[in-house]
Amino acid sequence: SMQNSQVLTNTNGVSRYVVKYIVKLDQGNRCVIWSDSHSGAVLKVEKQFLHNTKISRSFKNETSLFRKSRGRNHPTGRAIAFTEMQSLILGFYEVVTNIEFVQVPTKPFENRSTTSIKLCKQTGKVIQPTPDVTSSKGDMATLRKLKKAQVMTKYQELTMKGTVTKSATYDNVTLFSIRPVEMMELFAKLRDYYRWFRQDKTPMTAAEISEGLNSDVTKCMWIDGVGRRVRMRKKALNSVSRHLENIKRMDVGDLSWRLRNYLLR
Repeated sequence: SMQNSQVLTNTNGVSRYVVKYIVKLDQGNRCVIWSDSHSGAVLKVEKQFLHNTKISRSFKNETSLFRKSRGRNHPTGRAIAFTEMQSLILGFYEVVTNIEFVQVPTKPFENRSTTSIKLCKQTGKVIQPTPDVTSSKGDMATLRKLKKAQVMTKYQELTMKGTVTKSATYDNVTLFSIRPVEMMELFAKLRDYYRWFRQDKTPMTAAEISEGLNSDVTKCMWIDGVGRRVRMRKKALNSVSRHLENIKRMDVGDLSWRLRNYLLR
């Protein structure tokens, strides 16, 4: 057995190499199990060596030969070292990483696994649940008389009405649509939002939201449509700074420009 340690500086290496390396395991050997009727139906294991399966043509040839062999319908597996057996028995992880993965399915709305939809049996239309506005920033904003640019847009309110209100049932694409209003212009890409920011798991209470909102954009907490606080990741500071430096005055409004200058201080 061996240990393979690698240092990655960006997510491109993870998606293109490491994930493929981990999932494929060891394709250099194959074990075929069958019962030999001539020797008293004793189970036998035949270990087959496979040529370099990282090369597409070689992998295709090995697969074609196996499909034509007599053992193609027999159970197959792979030979593993004693150290790997110990790891599996003791419950040790095969891969250890400090990377935080966020799944953002971009399939059609009805195919997203975290989206809950109920249809009326009589009419076949979508049942709209009764909204719980205790943690909605849009409703609390009227109490603090925020600036118009800080209040949820009509499209965000429409998104909120069209889905259930508990954050556990929102998919990440919908959550991106109802991100904090202060971030709408400055961070308009889905990828950047989840790479650079994280959201608290528990929504804030009405009192906490009321305390966190402020007409001064540099003092106002970032709170999304379901009442969760949004925070910048520590290691994203340099990436966010480079992104903000490329934003021009003509591309954003006054409030967003003021927040941009404040973050770059």
